[in-house]
Amino acid sequence: MYLASIPDVLISGIRRGRTRNRLTFAAVCVIVMAVFLQGAFGQFHWTRCPQNPVMPGESLLGWDSHHVLHPSVIHKDGIYHMWYRGWSEYWVGTMASIGYAISIDGVKWFRYARNPVITGEFADWTNKNADNPAVSLIDGQYVMLFNTGTYGKHIGLATSQDGMTWSTYPNPVISVGDSGAWDGYALDGSSSIIKWQGTYWTWYVGLRSTGGSIGVATSTNLTDWSKSPDSPVLTPGDSSSWERTSVTGPEVFLCGDRLEMLYAGASGERQYIGRAVSEDGIHWTKAHENPVFLPGDPGSWDSTRVGAPSVVISRDRFLMWYAGGNGYDWRVGLATSPIPHDLCASLHESVQFGTDTAVTGARVSDR
Repeated sequence: MYLASIPDVLISGIRRGRTRNRLTFAAVCVIVMAVFLQGAFGQFHWTRCPQNPVMPGESLLGWDSHHVLHPSVIHKDGIYHMWYRGWSEYWVGTMASIGYAISIDGVKWFRYARNPVITGEFADWTNKNADNPAVSLIDGQYVMLFNTGTYGKHIGLATSQDGMTWSTYPNPVISVGDSGAWDGYALDGSSSIIKWQGTYWTWYVGLRSTGGSIGVATSTNLTDWSKSPDSPVLTPGDSSSWERTSVTGPEVFLCGDRLEMLYAGASGERQYIGRAVSEDGIHWTKAHENPVFLPGDPGSWDSTRVGAPSVVISRDRFLMWYAGGNGYDWRVGLATSPIPHDLCASLHESVQFGTDTAVTGARVSDR
């Protein structure tokens, strides 16, 4: 259906055998593919919130004073709920933990007074770390997948009725692969869970010494997860690519009959956000306009790195909270974009605006 976008004069010229444009068959193929990709992906047009960062570190000696990152946001009952990774310094005596905050407008956030809501103290396999939360609303309760620190070996599961008091599953639900496997060195978190085709899905990050890739796991009961033998399903680009080092931080949501992914791609010390689409959750096509979100201006708080996107979809725009950094400290910012033209109809088929989040990965708002 995208071929209709090719100028009629080009088609008629080819049909009549005219050669004045000196277009080879290969050139025509390039034009057709470019038009197809443009129609298939559309484009995001992100605008940063002028109040960024919307979640800075709390205080000099606070448990999350130096690093606030990996936001996971849900809009429910007219309130934005955020869970995030916080960390201070080893000399303060804190480890990576998970905090909670709420907001009316998504810009001004109020931290929970009893933060952190999850620490790694509940089991030996966490190495005293809990971080990179990925929260979904499933059957009326919050369900979280979380990582176990930098170079953690496991992903855990927790549930909550109110988002503040959590029950942690006693055993990890996903663990590192065998030595030498693509995920055999460490894990770095996952996407929030979505329910698709009668099965629960998550896309998780596996690390090797050479960088990170994204794989997929499925479950029928939330506690027993099976890794796909097709993993990794998204890998870094070639040596000249903007994502040559690593791909991490997947955010996946259902859009009509296809899946959309926003993810972080790194090239050395710089990190960007890219986009990919899939019809089966296994085979992903990266957007030709990647990266779709860049680090900020030189000297800004997010001048070198952006990643770990978390999206809420309203009737006419995307709201994306993301982690940003300028060398050491991480903070959370907000950017918004009109919904790309190719997503408008599909989104309205997938989600019901004005209701609480469905288990589609698309966190929905009626604002």
